[in-house]
Parts: sequence; C-alpha cells; structure tokens
Amino acid sequence: VDAVYVKPFQTDALVITPGQTTNVLFTANASTNVGAVQQFFIAARPFVTGGGTFDNSTVAGIMSYNISNSNNSSSIMMPKLPSLNDTAFAANFSAKLRSLATS
Repeated sequence: VDAVYVKPFQTDALVITPGQTTNVLFTANASTNVGAVQQFFIAARPFVTGGGTFDNSTVAGIMSYNISNSNNSSSIMMPKLPSLNDTAFAANFSAKLRSLATS
C-alpha cells in the first residue's frame, strides 16, 4: 500500500483513497468444470461519510478466463459491495493493514 510492504490478509473488498496505490493478488474461486468460462465482476464505488455533491455511480469490469480451450459453459459471480457509507467496513479494513515489523 503506497510503496510500503504490509502483511498479507484476505478480504472480499478493498478501500482505496484518492491518490493511493495498492498492489493486490486477486484469487478467484475457479470452477472445476473442464471447459467452463469463469467470469468475475469487479466493481467499485465511492465511500461517503459526509454530505456534498459527488458521483456515486458504481463502475464495473469483468475478468474472464477459460478453464480449458473450450467454451461450452459459463458462470458469473456477482460482487457484494459494502454499503455506500459503511464506516465499520472501512475501519475494519484499515485495521488489517499491518507493517511487516508488527506481530
């Protein structure tokens, strides 16, 4: 996070602030169906704690890959985003950020 090594941890969602950089290892729950096409929606939206005018739209991308070279089945896994003002999620996420020197 911002060129500082942190201890790895698992999460289903990330909190990234404006101007911040984060490297993430994305691990998908792949199907074991040979020939399956796995598709995962990756979504983002703002986190808001106060009033004001802002764009509160959700943006999304799709990561797609084939288990094999065949295209005979498909599945889509939809993300579950924290609510727009979920301060508990943001605080819990921030609490997981630990330097490599901490226990």
